[in-house]
Amino acid sequence: MSLEITPNLEMEKEELKVIDTFIKTYVNKLLDYQSFNHSKAKEITKLLKVNLELFERKDTKKVLNYGEPLTAQQKRDLGINTRLKVNNGFLNFINIESIDKTDLFGFITEAEFYARARAWSEREINRAKKLKSTLRLNIDKESCPNSINENGIYTVKNAPLLPLATCGNKCLCTYFTEVSF
Repeated sequence: MSLEITPNLEMEKEELKVIDTFIKTYVNKLLDYQSFNHSKAKEITKLLKVNLELFERKDTKKVLNYGEPLTAQQKRDLGINTRLKVNNGFLNFINIESIDKTDLFGFITEAEFYARARAWSEREINRAKKLKSTLRLNIDKESCPNSINENGIYTVKNAPLLPLATCGNKCLCTYFTEVSF
């Protein structure tokens, strides 16, 4: 017995919007980091549009870390931990002089969490709008202890986009549409 759901056209449109919002937010967030090579924003946008598929969650680090693996000597020359899996394509997207070599992919991970939270919260707010319902914001106490006071029910007009300014770097807060019958 299969529990798979065959998406309808509306579900696919909604997912395309989520992916589009994610990509725009992700690239804009990358522009906040000195570690990012800003001249590559359009290239990353194209790369993500080609590689992100409906109803799949791909790690952007894997998408951006493409090409031939660097040799141990190449990594040593760049001051990168030789045990890290770094490919030559990734070097196009970073400013090697300003990147934190102890956490080479950190800024990418932060940007991805931020963009996913933003895209998914926008989707839930739009769903609640269509249903003319409210939203329940569940704050994850572990990842976002400074946001716990925001836990509660919101109308679509006053529901803030996630992550909140007080959320942590790996925000796990979520909206749930509350439907009244």
